[in-house]
Amino acid sequence: MIFNYTFDPNYAKTQIAVLTGNSIGLWKRLMNYSLYRQQYLIIDGNEELVELFRKHTRLPYCRIEVRSKGIVLLFKIGKDLMVLPIPFYSLTVFKGSDYFQFYSGKWRVKLAITQDDPNKLKLVQEILRSKHDSVSELTQYYGNLDV
Repeated sequence: MIFNYTFDPNYAKTQIAVLTGNSIGLWKRLMNYSLYRQQYLIIDGNEELVELFRKHTRLPYCRIEVRSKGIVLLFKIGKDLMVLPIPFYSLTVFKGSDYFQFYSGKWRVKLAITQDDPNKLKLVQEILRSKHDSVSELTQYYGNLDV
């Protein structure tokens, strides 16, 4: 679900925290500042995202924030800040030669990357490492979830 953070920030903040956990600590964010300030060009998505971006002539960019239980994609549409939270348990990442995609349920976001910027690739590695740690914690707590 996409939240309009500008319209109702309190509701959006609580729902995002439920889905993706709290944001990481200030110290870790400062240590990895170059990772979290990156903007990614959105080159494709599912129909709902494409319709949102068609309304505006600016190129669609987003930022990615890694949280304790998921990631948050932040992007601007006009003057509104829109937020797409994706929990780790439903996140699938696919990396191509010049892009990577995030899948979660009905949501699909395809982001462009360039090989000359290693920070963008480091962020994907950080996401995969955080996802692995989160799933490992669930497996330790609940045991093997395979049916």
